[in-house]
Amino acid sequence: MKKIVYILFIILSVTFFSCHNNSPEKEKDSNLLRIQIGDKFGFINENGKIIIEPQFDEANLTFVDDKCFVVIGERKGIINSTGEFIFELPDSVIYAYPYLEGFAKVKLKSGAYNIIDSLGSFIFNKAKYKIEIINDNGNIYFLGVAYPDSLMVNKESNWIVSDEAGVILYENEDSIGGFSENLCPIRVNNKWGYIDINGKVVIEPQYDYVRAFTTQKVARVKKDGLEFYIDDRGNTLFSCDKALTPLEFDRSIIEKNGKKFLVDSKGYSICSIDADEVYGFKETDSLATIIKDGKASKINLEGKIVLNTKYDDIEKFINGVAIVTKNEKFGVIDLKGNEIITPSFDVPGPLSANEYGLSSTIKNVICLVKVENNQGIFYYFDLNGNLIGKDMPNAVGYLPNNPQKEDFVKYFDAKLAELDPIEGLYYVTYKDYYQNRINPDIMGLNSSSSVFYAVLKDTDYSGYVVLYADGKNNWWVNKFVRIGETNDYAIIQNERFNQNREKYSSEGKVTIEDPSKFEFRLEKEHNSNYNFFVTYEFVKDYPPLSEYEKIQQIDWTGSGFAIADGYIATNYHVTSGAKNIRIRGVNGDFDKSYKAMVVASDKEHDLAIIRIVDKDFDGIKEIPYQIGKSSADVGENIFVLGYPQIDTMGEEIKLTEGVISALSGYKGNQSMFQISAAVQPGNSGGPLFNEEGNVIGVVCAKHADAENANYAVKVSYLFSLVNSSNLGIKLSDNKINENKVSSIVKKVKNFVYLIECSSK
Repeated sequence: MKKIVYILFIILSVTFFSCHNNSPEKEKDSNLLRIQIGDKFGFINENGKIIIEPQFDEANLTFVDDKCFVVIGERKGIINSTGEFIFELPDSVIYAYPYLEGFAKVKLKSGAYNIIDSLGSFIFNKAKYKIEIINDNGNIYFLGVAYPDSLMVNKESNWIVSDEAGVILYENEDSIGGFSENLCPIRVNNKWGYIDINGKVVIEPQYDYVRAFTTQKVARVKKDGLEFYIDDRGNTLFSCDKALTPLEFDRSIIEKNGKKFLVDSKGYSICSIDADEVYGFKETDSLATIIKDGKASKINLEGKIVLNTKYDDIEKFINGVAIVTKNEKFGVIDLKGNEIITPSFDVPGPLSANEYGLSSTIKNVICLVKVENNQGIFYYFDLNGNLIGKDMPNAVGYLPNNPQKEDFVKYFDAKLAELDPIEGLYYVTYKDYYQNRINPDIMGLNSSSSVFYAVLKDTDYSGYVVLYADGKNNWWVNKFVRIGETNDYAIIQNERFNQNREKYSSEGKVTIEDPSKFEFRLEKEHNSNYNFFVTYEFVKDYPPLSEYEKIQQIDWTGSGFAIADGYIATNYHVTSGAKNIRIRGVNGDFDKSYKAMVVASDKEHDLAIIRIVDKDFDGIKEIPYQIGKSSADVGENIFVLGYPQIDTMGEEIKLTEGVISALSGYKGNQSMFQISAAVQPGNSGGPLFNEEGNVIGVVCAKHADAENANYAVKVSYLFSLVNSSNLGIKLSDNKINENKVSSIVKKVKNFVYLIECSSK
C-alpha cells in the first residue's frame, strides 16, 4: 500500500452589441469544511452552503468539538461554528492544532509547544506528567502533556517522560505510537515496554520492538528474533515468524514458513491468504485489504474475497465509500465496487487525521486534492460523487515574506474593494531632533531619512499597523489605534520589538483628517540637558484616493436566473473583467445584495455560472421552471425577463414578448436563437422562456443594424456547461401549471436577478 502524502496546500461584437448595462441570526452547524474564496477562508456545511463567510487569513480545515483555530489580521484564536471567537490566543502563539479530547497543541514563537484546554488556558503545569522533546543539542523544544489516544511526540526525536518535579522517568527514542488504550511505549536501556497514563510501568521493558495497542487491547512486539502478540498485561497470546497486521475483530494476518495465514487471537488458522501484500481489518468496515498481482481486493473475517477490483489499492470503507488508487491517482468507489469518482486526483484531502480523505467528523463528505498551478485544491464531494464545494487557493491578495514595494502594490490592488482610505503605501520622512530642556529654542537635527512604509488594517485594535516596505526590515513598527469614533489615533509600538528598538511613548497621538498627507511627533527620551523626539511625515504614494471613489460605483449590470440553490446562469461577457460581483433581487428583495463569484464559464458560447458566496444568503425556494430539456420551433411564442437600463428604466423586472424568428443566430450561428422580443443593455444573461414557462435560452445580444433581431444562446449549451463543470448541480423539472404569461411571470420573477459588476 503506497504511503499517502498529504498535500496541504483557482462576446459578441462587430455589427451588434452585447447587452450589459453600463451605469454608475447566524446559523449553527458543527459539520463545517474550510473553503477559500480569493485569498480568504470561510466555511461551508456538508451541503455546500456557506455558513461562515470567507474572511480569515488562516484556518484549520475542519471544526472539532465545535472549535476551530483561525487567524484574521493579527488576531488569532478559536472560533465556534457560528464564526464567533470563543477566546483569543496571545501573540506568543503561532498556530493551534485541531482539538483532541478537549485539548489542542499550540506552537509558540519560541519554537516550543504547549497545550491549551477548551478555555484557552495553558495546562503544561497542570499535567500529571509532561513530555519534553530534546533536540540534537540537548535543548528542550517541546513542552506538552500526554493523554489517551494522542500522539504528542515527534517520531524523529528523543523524548523523555518526567514527573512534575522534573525527575526523568523514562526515555523514548524512535517512538512507535503515542498513547493508545491508555498505554504508551517507552524504552529503558534499549528495551521496550509500556507505561500507563500515570507514568507507571505496566509491562516491563524487555522487547526489541513494539507497536501501539489496538482497540482490542492487543499489541505486536518482537523479542529475540520472534514476533508475538501480547495483551495489555504483557501475556503472550501466540508467536509467529512475522506479524503482518494488528489483531482486530479477533483476526490477524501472520506469516509462518513463508506463507500467509488468517488467524484468531489464539493463533489458530482460519485460512491461508494468497496475496503479495496485506493490510489489517478496519473498525469502519470489518474488512481487510489484500493485493495480488497489482490488484486490490477486500476479504471478510472468514478470509473470503467479497470485492475484487481493478485498482492498485483500496482504503477502508467509511459511510459506504472508500478511496481507491489507480496509477498513483485517487478516486472513490462504493461497497459494490461501483466507481463514484474516477481516479484522477493527486491525493486524498486530510479531513481528519486517520480517514484518508473520508471524514469521520464531518458526515457524508469526501475530500480529494488536485494539484493545479503548483497548488493543491481541495474538492469536496457528497457520497454520490456530486461536487459540493472547493477550497480554492489563490496567489493574489497576500503578502510574501519580506515583501518589496511592488508586492505591496499587488496586495493593495487585489484588496482595493476592501481597503480603507488610510491603507496604502506612504513615502515617509523621518527626522530625529534634540532640544535643550532649559532653552527650547535651542534645538538641532541629528539625522533625517526617507523610506516607504505600508499602512494596513489591524483588526485587533480598531486601527492600523505600519510596516516597512523596503523588503529588508519587515517588522511591525507602530500601531495607530483609533480613539473612539474620532479621527484621532494613539500611537503604540509593538511590544514584540521593544528589546531591539527605542520604546516610544504609548501616549503619542496623530490626527488623520486627510489620508493623503499627515504627520506626527513622538517623544523618545531625555537626559538632564536635552529632550529627544522624532517626527514622521506621511505622504500617500499608492493607491491614490481617486481609486477608492471608483470602487464605490457599479461599472455595469446584467441579468441572471437561478439554476440551483445559490447558482445563477448569466452571460460570460456580463462577468468578464469583474473583480466584484453582487446579486440583487433574490426572493424579490432588492434591499439586500449578495457577494458572488464565477465558478464555471464557456467563453465560446457566452455563458457563465456564478455562485452566491455570502454568509447572509439563506437560500431560495424550489425553482419552478425547467432548464435543459426544451426545444423550440420558428414562430413559437416566447418572453424575456430581465433588468435593462436600470439607470433610466428603474430596477423593477421588465417583460418583453415575441416569437422565435430563426433557429440560428448572428451569421447563422447554430448555438443561438433569433428572437423578436425586444432586449436592451442590461438584459444580457436573462432567461428566455417559452409559453409553458420552460427556460429555452439565455439572452445575449441584439443586432445593432436590424429591427427586432435579438439573440439568445440555446439552453442546451447551458445544460452542457452544467454537466461539464462538475458542480453537483441538479436541474429542476417544470412545476408550472399556468397558461397565461402574467401568471407564469408571477411564479418565476423572484428567480431572475439583477447582477451588479465592478472592475475594481
